[in-house]
Amino acid sequence: MRESKAGDWPRHVRWRPAKGAGLEHVTLSETQQGYSAHGVAVGARGGAPYGLTWRVKTDRGWNTTALWLMNTDGESVALASDGAGNWHDADGEPLPAFAGCLFPDIAATPFTNTLPIRRLGLDVGESARIRVLYLPVPSLVPEVVEQRYTRLAPRRWLYEGLFRGFQAELEVDADGIVLDYPETFLRIEPEV
Repeated sequence: MRESKAGDWPRHVRWRPAKGAGLEHVTLSETQQGYSAHGVAVGARGGAPYGLTWRVKTDRGWNTTALWLMNTDGESVALASDGAGNWHDADGEPLPAFAGCLFPDIAATPFTNTLPIRRLGLDVGESARIRVLYLPVPSLVPEVVEQRYTRLAPRRWLYEGLFRGFQAELEVDADGIVLDYPETFLRIEPEV
């Protein structure tokens, strides 16, 4: 697989599930404000099929500022953040239940692992426990969970979903985007 050079924008990335049918395509672009990622994913989770379109926007420090998801059945979620863990809905109403969640984690995509990997700035051997706004698919009902990221090597991370006792070693490319997520997602090269 050809690996893009760091900062080679826009980035087009695809993953397929390690088991079962599905596909995701993500376009990551650099903007004046920071970064914008748009994804389309189809697959199944927990025996339920889904079709999902999503968008995440960040500032230059990879602090999430906006999040939007929509299932093909019409369910949608639109949230915004100040990047410091304070969230509000599309009408500007504060969501204090999500306070302290610095990152979204969309269950259908390994892309959202890039956000803490880029923002935390950990050195090899360092670890960080974080509160995350987890968005399960297909329900899209947000919940607060705890995760831990440990940098094992320059391009290898241990991800731990503390809320469910899950862990995986993630290999990333030069931009911190997951190459393979063992037993979950496999990166494939977009055809050009």
